[in-house]
Amino acid sequence: KGNWTATIEFERKALNAEAARNGSRIDLSYYADMHTLEIVEAATVKSDGRILPVAADRIFVTAPQVAPRVALFSTMRTKSIVFPDVSAGDSIRYIYRMKQFTSFWPGFSWSMAPPRAVRATLAEYTFDHPSTLRLAADSRGLQHRVETSGDRVRQVFAWSTDKEVRAEPGSTAALDWSDRFSISTFRSYEEIGDYYGKLHAAASAMTPEVAALANEIVGATADRATQARLLYEWVAQHIRYVAVNIGASALAPASAPETIQNRYGDCKAHVALLAALLAAKGITSEPALINIASPRYVLPEVPVADFDHVILYLPDSDRYVEPTSHYAAFGVLPWNHFDKPVLHAVVGK
Repeated sequence: KGNWTATIEFERKALNAEAARNGSRIDLSYYADMHTLEIVEAATVKSDGRILPVAADRIFVTAPQVAPRVALFSTMRTKSIVFPDVSAGDSIRYIYRMKQFTSFWPGFSWSMAPPRAVRATLAEYTFDHPSTLRLAADSRGLQHRVETSGDRVRQVFAWSTDKEVRAEPGSTAALDWSDRFSISTFRSYEEIGDYYGKLHAAASAMTPEVAALANEIVGATADRATQARLLYEWVAQHIRYVAVNIGASALAPASAPETIQNRYGDCKAHVALLAALLAAKGITSEPALINIASPRYVLPEVPVADFDHVILYLPDSDRYVEPTSHYAAFGVLPWNHFDKPVLHAVVGK
């Protein structure tokens, strides 16, 4: 069901005073309604071998800090570890255990490109799972070994980086071009699209309230292209964007009637409402999952649920629309959408 437990161990050495100053605090983020995060061990390891444990009162829990104009409902929390007396030549060592006890996706997937700007003597990611669990993996440029013991399987990805390599300015995401790995329990992108498609279909179901609003917005306009534009503009201008990242609502859209009543919603709610209004006028649409936070332009062959946003595709006019953006014109996408891969989340398509 996508749940997992991870034990993560890091040891980082500060090679100069700047690294010591900037690396003496570590921030670990998690969602309180989905994860538990326990600090197992944290200490400064001095160059002379002395170990200075982090005191309990030097571990802080904070909520997201956002600009006053940003509306955000989220259970995201951050545990910050402040290490004592870190100087050039010292190391910080910390171990934490993170457990995901609920998931909004019905499976597990993970992609990673090792940060080449950080020199690593040895780094390993180990995925330990029952042999009955199908876990597809793809590795490019990393060591990948599979170990079997009884009814357990361990897939290990390992690498080392002997010198710092910084990405060029304006580069796409390292997941596009660098060494990387992907691992997933999903069998196909169709499986991911079908799952979200069902959530979207339920949220965008047409109701008498939705039909009445659609008729009010378009009035006597009969041209379907103009109707689509009017409905898009109404949603973009009248529904305030509010990020909702709590429990199942992190993936499941609010229903169209709920969004009409609230007059706010996240990208999922905007798209579901617009789809319902379009359907009320007989105009078909398809939600399209996309990743806009990362400058990533390639998806791995191993299917990963690596999407953070949803827009809408109109087959009749062969165009994508972005109802979340109140400043984007109908059919014109923001720059960070250009040339990105999308997954049309339509059940059975």
